Amino acid sequence: MKKPLTKEEVVASRIEKKEITVPIEKLEKAPENPRKFYDKKELKRLIEEIKRLGDYTPLEVRYDKERDKYLVLRGSRRLKALKELGVKKVKCTLYEVPNERAGIKIIASKDTTRQDHTTIEWILFAKRMKDNGFKEKEIAERLQVSRQTVSEMIQVSEKLPNDILENVAYATLPIRTLWLATKIVDYFKDNKKKEKEYLTRFLDEVKDSAYQSAKRIIKNTFEALRELERLKEKDEEKATDLEAIYEDSFFTKRFNLDKFIDDLRELEGLSPELKRIFVPASLCTEEGIREIAKECDGKYTRKISIEYYIIYVNPVKWKEKKKELEIEPSKYLEGIEILEESSDKGE
Repeated sequence: MKKPLTKEEVVASRIEKKEITVPIEKLEKAPENPRKFYDKKELKRLIEEIKRLGDYTPLEVRYDKERDKYLVLRGSRRLKALKELGVKKVKCTLYEVPNERAGIKIIASKDTTRQDHTTIEWILFAKRMKDNGFKEKEIAERLQVSRQTVSEMIQVSEKLPNDILENVAYATLPIRTLWLATKIVDYFKDNKKKEKEYLTRFLDEVKDSAYQSAKRIIKNTFEALRELERLKEKDEEKATDLEAIYEDSFFTKRFNLDKFIDDLRELEGLSPELKRIFVPASLCTEEGIREIAKECDGKYTRKISIEYYIIYVNPVKWKEKKKELEIEPSKYLEGIEILEESSDKGE
């Protein structure tokens, strides 16, 4: 049974078009064409195929009257191959559309096109759509992705430098993993040297990894960086020394957050017997959590964003305190749901 046409395919089928032959010097890639990268092996394969068959699928173009050029909407790789073969005149399908925005609608009219481009090319295409006035909802519908994915695609295109995007042009990275990399840009916006170093390192580290693995790398490294910021406020020299030990493993799977925390404890004079736990901020005031840490022979360190407090406690006394709080909640806690130390907490 024939697959039914999508709404975009129906619209495209109604646009007036005709088959023409165009001198090759009058053809160039349309600015809205998603193709940004040309794999040499794939281009060579295409050249050999055209030579063997003696034919090719017509290029899909629109006409730019001001420049007297035919702009290729689909088929820029074929155009390169035909130039290599010395072809003088090229078969084309001309769409009678007036501008770039209309050209974008043609390009997005076939979902099969999405399989023919890299993730980075579609990310840049989504940004092009936004620049041409398309709303996120419409971009999502035309590219057949969620609105959240579109939002992440736009952030990636706007925040990651072009040279970084080119470096991962052919990597099979999930969009969400690329979006995680924007957090590095946000954090190091005033230090471009470190931004580039850590972006390159992170994306190389996760190029063959699942999203959850990449997420863990980001979470662990940023927790360490926040701890270093806190330590710098008290003792910049100690913080600098600790950073020097670990910075070569930041944003890699090699970074050991537990060992980093142990070294941090030692620098701050915290007993290694103390247990690190997370307490939901919604359950307690900062004054209350300080008092609880003190009663457990421990120490309050800091709050993670708006979600959790981190405290260090004597595990024996903490066990007793938990029972007490569960039976008779103090004036600082309404019930108790303690989140024990976990690699998934503290984001």
